[in-house]
Order: sequence, then C-alpha cells, then structure tokens
Amino acid sequence: MRQPDRRWIEVVFYISITDILFQNQDWQDVLNAIHTLNFNKDYDESKIIELAEKVLSMDYFRPMKEEFLILARYSGIKEAWLSKKIRYAQSRIRTVLKRHSSNVHIGNPRLTEEETEELLKFLKAFDNFRNLGIPANAYVKIVKETVKKLKAQRIGDEPELC
Repeated sequence: MRQPDRRWIEVVFYISITDILFQNQDWQDVLNAIHTLNFNKDYDESKIIELAEKVLSMDYFRPMKEEFLILARYSGIKEAWLSKKIRYAQSRIRTVLKRHSSNVHIGNPRLTEEETEELLKFLKAFDNFRNLGIPANAYVKIVKETVKKLKAQRIGDEPELC
C-alpha cells in the first residue's frame, strides 16, 4: 500500500473516532462503538482500542487542513466538496495542491503497515454500518440504548425478541 493511502486511512480513522467521541464527549461511546461494530469479528478489538487511544492522545496524528486537503484530493474527493467542508476557496485549494508537489512530508504514515491494515478492517465495518444510512450521532444513540438494555437484563433471562 502506498504511503499517502496509508496516511489517508489514518486520517479517516481519526475523523471517525473523533466523530463518535464528540457526540457526547464520552470515551465509553468510542469503546462501545468499537465493540458493537465487531459483531462479525472482522478486526482485533483490543488493537483498535489501543490505536484509538494512541491517535486521540497525540497531536502528531491529527491532520492539518492542508494535509487533509491534499490527501482527500489524492483520494478522489472533489474540490467543490472540499471547499465547503474546510472553508477554503477553490482557488486556494489549487494553490495548496500546486505547492504540495515539493512537500515530501505530507502523506507520511504515522503507523506501521500492520496497524494500518487493522484500521482498514475497522473502517470497512464502520462504512458498512454508515451505508445503512445511519449517521454517527444516531449510531452513538443506538449503541448507548443497546448497552443499557444489555445491562438491564439479568443473567439467565431470555433476551427480548423484536
């Protein structure tokens, strides 16, 4: 996998985790999300939790606007969408992209290739859930309600059928 692709996966993971975290400012929401999405055992849950902690605790992982812009454009995201999201004029976007050709540091991954592969497995599970049309804030709410129901059930009780 190419370095910019690996870095883009890290950035998307960072955005996905912060998206969940900032819904209620609750780390438990992130843990519940990581656990709930792994119902098919697609990824190593403990490794993803470790990587989430690492990514959120170090500013080194957080992308700057220009790095996000360059990596997003490299990944095929349109300039018009980027202009709205990061509040840059399209002319400024083009200037940043031209300047990037000489900046070799943008797109360098922060994690090992094995760690990036694990992130990719998590992101595929997260994407599958999002493709159902459920936004992150609704997802956090669903996870919280599910956790409450599970805690409310006593051991040995038959689960409720829908």
